[in-house]
Amino acid sequence: AAVMNVGSYAENENVKLYVNDNIVDSKIITLNGREAEKVNFTYAFTTTGTYTVTVDTLEAKEVLCMNPPVWIDSDNDGVMDEGESRFLSIQAAIDNASSGDEIKVKPGTYDTRIEVFPIVVNA
Repeated sequence: AAVMNVGSYAENENVKLYVNDNIVDSKIITLNGREAEKVNFTYAFTTTGTYTVTVDTLEAKEVLCMNPPVWIDSDNDGVMDEGESRFLSIQAAIDNASSGDEIKVKPGTYDTRIEVFPIVVNA
């Protein structure tokens, strides 16, 4: 998003990123009078779905996130069935899993750090 200070003096601008009308990130930038700056945001969606995304007063855009590589296999059949919880990251699946749930991960390379507490391993 491009932000411009239309005044004559330096000002701090608080630029906010909204997803579904909730502030998910913000950046404070300092702009001199009549100065403009491009502001970039990165946001990781954790579940499949359609989201409304906007930055401050800019026109909102619909974003569709699909093809999640991770899901909680509630019936343990190894197939991503309709109604099973789907996620775009391994950590999101772990955070939403209940005791006894099986998390399935599609083949691929995942560059991530995973936290599981408490750690229970059934061998």
